[in-house]
Amino acid sequence: MLEPIKNNWRILLLVAVVFGASVALFAPQFSPDTAPGEGVSEAQQGVTNLQYGLDLAGGTRVRAPLEGHTATDVAFDGDTPDAVARAVAAEIDDVSTRDVGAVPDEQAVEVTDPSVTEAQFREAMDASGYEYGSIRAGVTQETRDVAQSVIEGKINEAGLSGGSVQQVQSITGEYFILVEVPGEGRQSVIDLLEERGTVQIDIAYPTGDGTAVQEEVLIQEDFAEIGTAAQAERGSGAYVPVTVRNTAETGQSPAHGFQDAVVERGFPETYTTQGDRCTYDPETGETETPCLLLVVDGEVVNSFGMDPDLANSMATGSWADSGNFRLTTGSSPRHRRSR
Repeated sequence: MLEPIKNNWRILLLVAVVFGASVALFAPQFSPDTAPGEGVSEAQQGVTNLQYGLDLAGGTRVRAPLEGHTATDVAFDGDTPDAVARAVAAEIDDVSTRDVGAVPDEQAVEVTDPSVTEAQFREAMDASGYEYGSIRAGVTQETRDVAQSVIEGKINEAGLSGGSVQQVQSITGEYFILVEVPGEGRQSVIDLLEERGTVQIDIAYPTGDGTAVQEEVLIQEDFAEIGTAAQAERGSGAYVPVTVRNTAETGQSPAHGFQDAVVERGFPETYTTQGDRCTYDPETGETETPCLLLVVDGEVVNSFGMDPDLANSMATGSWADSGNFRLTTGSSPRHRRSR
C-alpha cells in the first residue's frame, strides 16, 4: 500500500502545497475592519485574501452604507420633482427638502435623513397623496452615483493614487460604497470621507481699480432649504430652488443681508432685461458687471447674473420676506414666487 506513495511522493507533495496556497489565497480567515453599520460577516462577504493584500500592505478598505429609505413606483401625476419633494418633506417633522429627493427616471422618492424611520416615511408618502408601490431601505441609484463621484473626487484631490471607489451589494440587498486606498491609514481615509465640503456665494463687482470680491455673502448655514434640481420651464438647462433664512436671533437676517449686498453692488441697475448677462471671466477673475459666484471648497465653480424680476424685488425690499430664488445653470438666478 505504501509503494504508490513512495513512487509518487513528489506529486503528492506538490498537490499539498497547491492546496495550502489556495486556502491561504481564497479563504477569508483574516477579517478586515468593519465599517460603520456593518458586521464582521458582512465585511467578510465576497472577499478573499487576494483582496486583503491591500490591508496587509498598509492600505485601507472601508465599506460604508448609504442610509435612507426609498419609495418605489411613485406616480408623480405630472408634478415637478421639486414639488413632489416639498410635498413629502412637509409631512415629516424637522426635515427639509434637502433631505428628500424625487427621481422621475427611477419613479422614486427618497429620504436621506438617517433619523427618519420607515414608518415615518411611509406615513409622509401616504399623507402627500402620491401613490407608490413599496418602501425599501437605502437610497436611489442616482444618489449612489453622486456619492461615488464625490468620493472619487475627494480621493483624487487628496492625491491618493491607486485608490478605487465602487458600489457593492450585500446578499440582503443593501448597497454600500466600497473604498480602497493603498498606502494610507484607515483613520485618515475615514476623516477624508467624513469631511464636509463648504459652499458659499460671493459677489464679484467692478471697481475703479479692477475687480473686487465681497466674500461669504451667503454661507451654507444661511440656507433654510435647498431643493432638488429640476428642468427649467423655459429654455434649456436645470435649476435648483433655494430659500435663504429671513430670521435671526440677533441683528440682520441672512435674507436681508443678501438683499442689501445685491442692491449695494448695483444688480438692479445692471440687470434690467432678459438679455443682460454676467461677464465674469473664470480665467482672469475679472468682470465688468456684478456677478454672483458659487464657491465650493474655496474654488469658483460657476458665476451668475440676475433675473430682472428678482433684481427689482430686491431693490424694492420685498424679496427678503420670502427669500426664494433659483440658481440656474447656464443662465441667471430667477425669482421663485411663493405659491
